[in-house]
Amino acid sequence: MTVTTLTTEGLAYASSPPSVSGQTYSDASAALGGAGYTPVVSTTVGDQKAWPDCLVVNEVGRTVQPPPNSAGSVTNEVLVSLNC
Repeated sequence: MTVTTLTTEGLAYASSPPSVSGQTYSDASAALGGAGYTPVVSTTVGDQKAWPDCLVVNEVGRTVQPPPNSAGSVTNEVLVSLNC
């Protein structure tokens, strides 16, 4: 009989980004940046407002790994969709 033990010691778990749906992109960017996330606009609908005034209608968090063999670090991003 083989016994397998799973351990989570030494593993890092990313927390969830703050919810910014319904906020202006300006407010959402400030909230995400303050929480350690980089906001990235993935899609926009409409052209009646400048990006800072557009409303965030969707958000998806993602982690971007550094290039192989680099001294870079992981980047936590949030892809946002804007209604302008």
